[in-house]
Amino acid sequence: VTKLPEYFVTVFRHLGVTNPVQLIDAPVTVAELIVPQDLCNLHRRPSVTPAFAQWLTDRRPAVTPDPDLRLYVSRSGLDPSRGQYLEERSLEAALEAEGYRIVRPEAMPIDSQIDLYLRAGRLIFADGSAVHLWSLFGHPDQRAAMILRRPPDRHMQRWFDGLPGLNLTVHDHRIADFSHRGGPSGKSAALLDLRALWADLRQADYHRSTADLGRPRADLDHWVAAMQGGKRALNALPFDLDDHSRALLASRPRARPSRPGFSP
Repeated sequence: VTKLPEYFVTVFRHLGVTNPVQLIDAPVTVAELIVPQDLCNLHRRPSVTPAFAQWLTDRRPAVTPDPDLRLYVSRSGLDPSRGQYLEERSLEAALEAEGYRIVRPEAMPIDSQIDLYLRAGRLIFADGSAVHLWSLFGHPDQRAAMILRRPPDRHMQRWFDGLPGLNLTVHDHRIADFSHRGGPSGKSAALLDLRALWADLRQADYHRSTADLGRPRADLDHWVAAMQGGKRALNALPFDLDDHSRALLASRPRARPSRPGFSP
């Protein structure tokens, strides 16, 4: 028997699960084995049974979201070896100017993350595990957006399709993916059309700024074309990038074009 990580236990406790929970990681002989109904299986359709979705709803802490609390849940504080997207800090600065609090969950205890996700009226997530934590506690009065940084995942889509009470929109403005040498696709860095993303978020009423953000699409396409022609990412740059974006590219010299849109 292996002790569960403390953050697992914290999540269970916030969902009202108070009985002892243990992880069995080796063969074991038992006197009685009870196998419960399979309530969530991301390899089938539907993936989430209505009973499980209702269970989550019934155990959601009774917290009314604050419409004035707006969060952007970032990945830019992670090590450059982790999956991110270029110039994320430019988006953060623009959202801060619109009243958003920038959250770096890796620097927070799990219970503090849950508390924030319960109280926020609007949330914007960089695609990652934080949005999955929120989904366990999301409230129908909240509005949330997820900015994709990697190819869409059908299992992720099935999970959110099974939680109809959540108001989550997915925003996919990827132009190219930079693969991490020797690493999985989940650690790739994405080039986004930030200008189109910013306009998309404005259209969805996540902000009211009329200013442009990011590079013109023609400049981004020119850069991608140069890399497709054999140039390394940093050598082909036609504009300046912040230091963190350059660090992301240092171990990801090649790009491949992206095709936005959820997989069927």
